[in-house]
Amino acid sequence: MLKAEIRVYLAMPRNKRQFSFLERALKVAGATPTTGSVLDNYLKYKTGVNKRNGGTIPPDARKLVSYSLAPFGGPDASAATTASKRYRANISKFSNDWRTGGGKISNADIGYALDDPANQVDAAYYPAQMKVFVPDGGATAVAQPRISGITKRSYKTKVGKSYTLPFGAIVGKDDQNEYREQMKVLSTKAKGAGATSITFVPEEWGSPAKEATSGT
Repeated sequence: MLKAEIRVYLAMPRNKRQFSFLERALKVAGATPTTGSVLDNYLKYKTGVNKRNGGTIPPDARKLVSYSLAPFGGPDASAATTASKRYRANISKFSNDWRTGGGKISNADIGYALDDPANQVDAAYYPAQMKVFVPDGGATAVAQPRISGITKRSYKTKVGKSYTLPFGAIVGKDDQNEYREQMKVLSTKAKGAGATSITFVPEEWGSPAKEATSGT
């Protein structure tokens, strides 16, 4: 019997640049890399000649559902259940339908509460995320050969669906390991739902927008 290979990653912060290695290599190679090379194809991607491989985006991936979350950092039960101490966060309907259906991840599991007018809405708050990939055909799905639209290199990949789920702290957990505990709980849930790749992106706080005085 084949065993599913489960991969759990701790992702770098959201501002990590994609293709940073190719960017550095391109600077070293100069503006005219060898024709047909990976760098040449990457440069064509940057100038709009080559296109990234893309599947069909489900209509529900563009629709958003909103919940409130308690940020990490040891919220006590009182703070975590007070609407004004919770923050609004969005999840796509596509991911949310999987969560509540095949994913079997409840609001209590993931730290969701229904929206309340008193919730905080802060553009500087980026909730923690769990990103999962569930292959079509389950654990025995076989990787299929493809050609990268960017570098034109061949690679193999499994056909499936990807979901992104923001998550927050759980009421009553106030120790310093609450984030890792939540990762463990959600990983177990996602694996049980057939996920073969699980990535966690930590919570972030950006700089709040600065107020400006009106011009005259």
